[in-house]
Amino acid sequence: VAKKWGYYQDLLRQRNLTIKTLTILPGEKISNQKHFERTEKWYILSGDGEAVLQHGNSIISIQLETGTKFFVDLEVWHQVKANEGSTLSILEIQEGKNCSEDDIERKEDVL
Repeated sequence: VAKKWGYYQDLLRQRNLTIKTLTILPGEKISNQKHFERTEKWYILSGDGEAVLQHGNSIISIQLETGTKFFVDLEVWHQVKANEGSTLSILEIQEGKNCSEDDIERKEDVL
């Protein structure tokens, strides 16, 4: 599925489990978002970038490189950006009551 930041490909899509790859083009970023019915596990397959996670007043910045992994819990704001000159390839595993693309809230970018 083509997006302005790159594209994603579903490897498995079920109501309570989705596995997909995301390819974020150099210098691009996904929207700052959170989910109410699913958690996400992210594994960086290749590339470099940054992730920001925010829950309440807690903000965590994670430098991404091949092999980095992190967990996004319910209702945690998160945004990921590829570094300039680096394509970021990610394996994303969604689990929960509803792994639909409709379970998303967006707000202004932090990256």
